[in-house]
Amino acid sequence: MFALVTLLLAPLALALPAPVDTSSLESTQFTGRATWFEVGLGACGYTDTDADYLVALNEPQYTSGDYCNRFLLVENAATGASAVAKVRDECPGCAWGSLDMSPDLFKALSSGGLDEGVFDIKWNFYYDGWAPAGN
Repeated sequence: MFALVTLLLAPLALALPAPVDTSSLESTQFTGRATWFEVGLGACGYTDTDADYLVALNEPQYTSGDYCNRFLLVENAATGASAVAKVRDECPGCAWGSLDMSPDLFKALSSGGLDEGVFDIKWNFYYDGWAPAGN
């Protein structure tokens, strides 16, 4: 009986999202719009792929690259879907608080995939030096 219950519940455990560390977030929360871009060589000097969970920080907040490699928690304001991402590029056309996302990050947070094009977000930086487990 135990084996049957375990067998039936195992797929449910795999479908649940991993817990997100919110205890290491900075208190300032930003709001803006999410868009997506094709990833490559970014302003931080790294060549990444579309599969990486990355953001291009808006130009006013990017400054001189001080936030390169900082992690942040970004959330779709409408659905509550969230993910951890890393700053690896600058978005000159993005307004304060807005983020340009790698395609896979955008798809993970949007309700309509890349075709959605844009959605509202809220996000926080993690404290400097924080990294997800295994990173």
